[in-house]
Amino acid sequence: MIDNLIFRQYNYMKNVEPNEFFIPPFDYNYNILGLSKKRVFNQGELNRIDYYGWVDTGGTFQDLILSEYRIFYRKDRLVYKRELEIDWYLSDNSVGAHKTTYKFYTPEESLKLGERRRRNIISDMKINTIGLISMISGLTSMEATMIGLIFLAELTLEITNYVEGIEDQLKVKLMTIIGYPWLDAEIPNTGGVKVREYLYSNVNIDYTDKIG
Repeated sequence: MIDNLIFRQYNYMKNVEPNEFFIPPFDYNYNILGLSKKRVFNQGELNRIDYYGWVDTGGTFQDLILSEYRIFYRKDRLVYKRELEIDWYLSDNSVGAHKTTYKFYTPEESLKLGERRRRNIISDMKINTIGLISMISGLTSMEATMIGLIFLAELTLEITNYVEGIEDQLKVKLMTIIGYPWLDAEIPNTGGVKVREYLYSNVNIDYTDKIG
């Protein structure tokens, strides 16, 4: 056995015998190790989490330990199954072990999952709105934040309903609201996409059935 076959997860664990360092750590709970998580979302849906050993002073994640990949299956807008694929990395950066698990959702669980997804989308929309105002108008972050908050306050009812599952009101409002010239400004390097069109695309969820 050579050093580059050791699973990195064991570097963050105590009371493990050295001979286990070469065995896939399937039976250990890595969520209690204090690893740093880097999450990747797709329209508010958590698709991937990379677990790292630490984050350096510059904010860069270091020492990739394992990766989780989530695939959601849905019918009639509701998720009924989640496939979770996990890759564990060896000390030479290669994948040394793989595991797949499944979670099945009741209708109630699926509704809660959808609500959480829409909350994530709204959080992203708020951040994107302020960032786009700053970029388009050349304002400071503080100035853009104040303008963005005024704009978002006008969408309070539509945002609340959106989170609850009534999505069309917010989509219509984003495409028809007036009084904010920056909404119709083109975003640089997007081929002519306007701010309101971009925000609309953020909240327009693809509910195409995915059966598996």
